[in-house]
Amino acid sequence: MKNLRLPYHQLAANAFNQLLATKHTLFDGQLGHAMSALVWLRVSQINGCHFCIDKHGKEALEAGESAARIEQLARFRDSALFSPAEKAAFAFAEAVTTLEDRVPDAVFLPLKDYYSDRWIAELTVTVGFMNALNRIAITMRQ
Repeated sequence: MKNLRLPYHQLAANAFNQLLATKHTLFDGQLGHAMSALVWLRVSQINGCHFCIDKHGKEALEAGESAARIEQLARFRDSALFSPAEKAAFAFAEAVTTLEDRVPDAVFLPLKDYYSDRWIAELTVTVGFMNALNRIAITMRQ
């Protein structure tokens, strides 16, 4: 972290630590460790947060994901390694991250075929959480 703009971990320690506590809540939630790590990895890939890409790739491995699935995540739509349910979740994560089309029903409604409303709500919070951390890390040049 020698190029870090500000030691935000220390300067905003209380707020940052509370934000990080959310991570553990999400890990223990509906998505579980492996899916959370994959979602965070995909969001970080989109946002170009290299620190987070490395971190969440390792977390996905630790959670039991295969190297092949991690490597193919950016191309999940064309990969046979992901289920239709997972593909729907990753497409939703991309739409929430980019907000290019305001998360259209064509992306949201397929989730309802596979997941509970609670799961979808936690997925939405998971994506929003990762986007917040990516923006902090990128802004501070972590």
